[in-house]
Amino acid sequence: MIWHRIILANLIEAHGDLMNLQARMIYLDTGKAPDGWKRLIEWDVRKKHIRPGILAVQMQHIYHHVNWAWNCRNADEARAIRCERRDYLRWEKFPKDWPELWLPPSRCRKRFSKWRSSGYRWKLDHPKAMRIAIDEAEYTLGLLCVCVAMRLGGEEQERWGKSRRFTKCATPCTEKDFADMMRHLYMKLNEAWNSRNLNLSDELPCSRLYFRCLPCFPRAFPELWPKTVPTRNGRS
Repeated sequence: MIWHRIILANLIEAHGDLMNLQARMIYLDTGKAPDGWKRLIEWDVRKKHIRPGILAVQMQHIYHHVNWAWNCRNADEARAIRCERRDYLRWEKFPKDWPELWLPPSRCRKRFSKWRSSGYRWKLDHPKAMRIAIDEAEYTLGLLCVCVAMRLGGEEQERWGKSRRFTKCATPCTEKDFADMMRHLYMKLNEAWNSRNLNLSDELPCSRLYFRCLPCFPRAFPELWPKTVPTRNGRS
């Protein structure tokens, strides 16, 4: 792995979007804007920006930057900045590094067509379950930004690596730390999307298939799927 600023820049971009999405989900869940977000939420409500289609596009944008941060980790900084088209098309895709986070083969065969919007057939009637997973994903990504900034040192550590929120638990990131935290982040982002219609006031579904699919990458973003996907045995 080659540590460079482009990794951190993408994580920070994703974290900003994730905090915005988190504020919107809190509003949908409670009817109140969280501290510091009142004016923006009021503006979103006036412009009708808090609706499933727009939130889905925001979720896809978060995935795009998280994917980029992970997939460009073995390229040097100059190549990541230059970003040729072949790199762009490969780096924005969901990673294959964790086969257990992919849907079972029977669920992978039928994909959403590329012409369908990210909000296709998405209803957001029960935001609480989605919000719970987003809360954990936001904390994980925020901590990851600080740990990577501490690893980079210099200006990056001065600017991003001294968050009081993570003072007690942030340490300079190792390659293993980075992989473990990214895997956990993906699981929580996936759970957020896959639980978007779950009503926590009802009896929770308990089928093995449901819990198997909950942490898996979503089918609903076809632009982010690689041409082949891994199975549980690691084969594509």
